[in-house]
Amino acid sequence: MLDNHVFVFPIVLLIYIPVSFIVTYGIAVAYGHVDPGFPYISDTGTLSPESCAFGQLLNIGALLCSIVIYTRYKQIEKFYRDKSSRTKLLRLNKGCFILGLSACLGLSIVGNFQETNVEIVHTIGAFLAFGFGGTYGYIQAAMSFRMMEVPGSDLKILVFRVVLCVGDFISLVLFLVFARKASSEVKPSTNHLKWTRDEPGYTEHLVSSTAEWVAGILTVIFLATFFGEFRKFKLQAPEVIFFENQNNNSNKSYASNVIIPAE
Repeated sequence: MLDNHVFVFPIVLLIYIPVSFIVTYGIAVAYGHVDPGFPYISDTGTLSPESCAFGQLLNIGALLCSIVIYTRYKQIEKFYRDKSSRTKLLRLNKGCFILGLSACLGLSIVGNFQETNVEIVHTIGAFLAFGFGGTYGYIQAAMSFRMMEVPGSDLKILVFRVVLCVGDFISLVLFLVFARKASSEVKPSTNHLKWTRDEPGYTEHLVSSTAEWVAGILTVIFLATFFGEFRKFKLQAPEVIFFENQNNNSNKSYASNVIIPAE
């Protein structure tokens, strides 16, 4: 998958994450653990056996996201490394990289710490995934307009990224506002994993859960927009150099993992 095929990862991610959500949703509905009418994403991976699939699938998804985010980081770092006038952009790129990896960690935490078991850790993971993930997208969208010279950049895609970011922000606001409103109206005895249409707060819950799904999908689509730029670069595999003399501590081994323009 390295060399000239790094552009495959955004496409694989675009397909993999929605399919993962659908798989765990289908299992949860089949076992009667959630209401078919749009539960929260986390609700579809809370109880066994879907929790097992949810954790494993999100771990793989977090890895794929990390690969895309790392590749984007190296692409920008390589292209502007020797341009002294872009030092601020390079620092911003590093900060954005950390945000992106934090969001990937959050995605893995969400999958492995179910909300009904370790709610506080699950909430922290969700904050990292949605909060840091959204911020990563906003910064990348803004940076894209300052990097029009990067091969593969397209003004239509850059505008599309802004639209995705606006949609993501609106979805997150709706998710939080209506989730709070739904929880304030729900009865204490309500099964929060299986809402019914006749319960107070159901409409607010439906708006909130739908907004969460939309925010998650828009984030994945955003990462997939790197496809065009990734087609213009290739990633070289790390170079491994053995010590010539195992007893000589002055010898060092170096590894290179950079992106260079594709031929």
